[in-house]
Amino acid sequence: MKKTILALVTIAFIFAGCGGKETPKTPANSKEAVPVAVRGGEILEIIQTSAYTYMRVKEESGEIWIAVQKVDAKVGENLYFTQSMEMKNFEGKEAGKTFESILFVNDPAKDKASFGGQVGNATELPADFKHPEKETAPQEAVKVEKAPGGVTVAEVFSKKNELKNKSVKLRGKVMKVNAGIMNTNWIHIQDGTAAGKEYDLTITSGEVPEVGQTVLIEGKVSVDKDFGAGYKYDVIIEEAKILEKK
Repeated sequence: MKKTILALVTIAFIFAGCGGKETPKTPANSKEAVPVAVRGGEILEIIQTSAYTYMRVKEESGEIWIAVQKVDAKVGENLYFTQSMEMKNFEGKEAGKTFESILFVNDPAKDKASFGGQVGNATELPADFKHPEKETAPQEAVKVEKAPGGVTVAEVFSKKNELKNKSVKLRGKVMKVNAGIMNTNWIHIQDGTAAGKEYDLTITSGEVPEVGQTVLIEGKVSVDKDFGAGYKYDVIIEEAKILEKK
């Protein structure tokens, strides 16, 4: 049997509550690849948006919702995958639906046989994985007064190297909240200032403010931060405490 060199491509389920079975490894003394677990089935429903195709799919164990970067698909066709990441309570604004659970799929295929022979490594995501929740919030014409002794969104971006690893205070309007991902909450804030095209600042916090609130936060500035799972930032404020909100 000819040896086959195979890429390590299987995704890990890393979010809280995400679960899943570990991909079997190839025995050290074996020359045969262990196939990865293939999921999927018949497409029962489709919602098309500008960037994603949302599909309700029937598996042997029940129905699931999945999302892939926009593809041409039809109800009644089959779709299969091996790489996915679960999102809880995901709000698909264009889809007009909040999904209690949805799998964002990285390797969709209509032919189940196309996955034969792949070997999985359940520790890394594909390098080009684009996380759907990392996208910035649309820029709005907000105007928030700078906190006394604090910084603005523009200053965080323009002075990131100077502020690196320092604690700062910042006041801004909450534009978007992604709660309960990787054991923290991801908050997008704007204050009406910008450094070039950078106007939307991401903050992690153990607290969950409401979208539309104006908050005063204090946290550490981190630069070139890579959390994995598609969460990579040039600058981010981590472990922020919400001092005020209104």
